[in-house]
Amino acid sequence: MSNKKTIIRFVVLVVLLVIAAAIVFRFFFAEPSPPTSKLDAPPQELDHEASAAITDETGENGVVVEKTIPKGSTFKDTLAKCFPHLSEAINTPKEFVDNWKSLNSTAEEEPDFIHYFFKDKNGQEVRAQIVYTTAEGRPIRELKIFRVLEDGLPDPVELPAPDRYNPNNTTLSKYIDFSTVFETQKKWSAKSPGSSSIEVEESNSDVTEFQLFQKNTIFRCHEGDCECKAGN
Repeated sequence: MSNKKTIIRFVVLVVLLVIAAAIVFRFFFAEPSPPTSKLDAPPQELDHEASAAITDETGENGVVVEKTIPKGSTFKDTLAKCFPHLSEAINTPKEFVDNWKSLNSTAEEEPDFIHYFFKDKNGQEVRAQIVYTTAEGRPIRELKIFRVLEDGLPDPVELPAPDRYNPNNTTLSKYIDFSTVFETQKKWSAKSPGSSSIEVEESNSDVTEFQLFQKNTIFRCHEGDCECKAGN
């Protein structure tokens, strides 16, 4: 009788040990099931059509968070993002540049180049460039003349040195027929006494491109394609 009880106790003990071992194995070694929300969520698609960003918020650890605006955004849309207080009164890049100049009346324009497109007496298209540079700390204006060939390529015209460097109005009129000029391109920059500067390109006095740098803000436009970057 005592032998039967001993056997029964032994069997019960073995069963309990097996159950305990299974529980321990499941708790420490079994891999947890991933959350259903991550399994069921569809993969996100990247928007490859977004343009370069507008940065007007700061995220964790001071990292700038970028916002995007659709490619080809208009000047007005971007202006409203960058300078919302000006969006009602200003409608074009030229108005924006003129407003900056009126607010920074002491800032002097520093020309980069002037291009004249005209035709000579034979009706051939000619391009004249006046490039502003410096040599040994002194400002220099250099005149360059190109005849436009039938294939559209420029053919440089050799100029004597006295006419080429720092030409006066008489010299310019000798090479440029101002009465037939049909387009004038100009690039200039200016810097205010504060923390604002601007670079501008014009065609026939209309602004075709500009870049404004003001504190942590960069506002730029190129032929209607505009971008604003602003950090806090």
